[in-house]
Amino acid sequence: MHLSDLRKLLDTALHKTENPISLTMTDLPKEESQIRKLLDGAIGAAHRNRMKLTEIQLSMSRYPTVRDRFLQAPITESGDPEVLRLIYGPSSPS
Repeated sequence: MHLSDLRKLLDTALHKTENPISLTMTDLPKEESQIRKLLDGAIGAAHRNRMKLTEIQLSMSRYPTVRDRFLQAPITESGDPEVLRLIYGPSSPS
């Protein structure tokens, strides 16, 4: 999936959502730099749509340094090297 496609998908899925939502991606890029770009986009979509990225599930053995770079949401083991799961929840009212 291209980054622009992910942005459109997330903005559509998160727009005016009031309930938790999970997006699962498979067939992930091999390079960790590309996963970091995907996660930057996922975090940006959360901010644009006033949602909170509550958890990221990712293969920690495949992408070992991602946890150190993204402190905005807890990163847990996905259990599958080909799965990235983004879990969003509504932000608390300000």
